[in-house]
Amino acid sequence: LHIIYIYYIRTNYLYIITISGTMKLPIVISALLLHCCLLVEPVKCSDVLNGILGSVRGFFAGPEQSLPLKRRGGSLVEHFNNVTVVDHMEENLPKVRFGHRVVDLFNGQHFDDILIDAPDEIRPAGVVAFYDSSNKECMKAYRNLNFDTLAETKLPARSRLFAARYDMYSAPKRAWYEFTPEMDLEKRFNVKTCPEVVFVSRKCNGQTIWCEKGKDPDDPALDLVGCEDYTEQCTEDLRTVWDGNGDLA
Repeated sequence: LHIIYIYYIRTNYLYIITISGTMKLPIVISALLLHCCLLVEPVKCSDVLNGILGSVRGFFAGPEQSLPLKRRGGSLVEHFNNVTVVDHMEENLPKVRFGHRVVDLFNGQHFDDILIDAPDEIRPAGVVAFYDSSNKECMKAYRNLNFDTLAETKLPARSRLFAARYDMYSAPKRAWYEFTPEMDLEKRFNVKTCPEVVFVSRKCNGQTIWCEKGKDPDDPALDLVGCEDYTEQCTEDLRTVWDGNGDLA
């Protein structure tokens, strides 16, 4: 990082900043903080500069000592800069699709977030196709539905109907985080068959009330959430399961 100071009009300083290599955002922020400091009170800026440079050195050097990582299931995975994280994900799962008319849902929270994004006045109804990518019979029946084709050609447009699919096998295994009951859309919707198509009322707004487990025994400053005692907003009376008879569209 090169900073060129140009003194002008008594106490004002102009900075020309160039960044090379893999310099990160903290460098730019530090330079801007120093600039502000000099504009206000240049005499005390040597102390500020020393503190900034120390922070920058610490950023690139990484933590000198990491605290023991406690986990509830999952496996420990080493990442960049000596950071260890807990990973619950399993490998060799079907890839998530993007940019399709039918949305691939990661989990129940993803479903809720999409509903929350739409105001109540314009939120469309929805339809979710549940399937199991590890079950050959289920996948055969799912393909026979031609769900993607129906969504593209016969079902109402996105503004009138939100269409999604949910892989009951991959969803809990794909997540690197702990898969809590609020995320388990299969269980939340009480799915009993495979495949199963569920129509969802536009009154479902995604406001699932998460279960609170109290304070983290390892860190009282944190609250733990995610357990069986949650409150489902998209209740059974707001959902309709297609019985498989007739044309789905």
